[in-house]
Amino acid sequence: MGVDVYVIMPEKDLKLNGVLPVDLVAGLEEGLIRAIKPKWNRRGNRKGDEFAEPLKD
Repeated sequence: MGVDVYVIMPEKDLKLNGVLPVDLVAGLEEGLIRAIKPKWNRRGNRKGDEFAEPLKD
């Protein structure tokens, strides 16, 4: 059994069209949480969260 480790080193002050600041790390985190849906993640498991799966009692 092994572990894969991925590293990203974003450019400093990344901007969309040279104007809008983009937080690449926050965007990647959001995408990973949506894709993996870890049960321990409270943010993605709240009632009313449009991306959350229903909580089981």
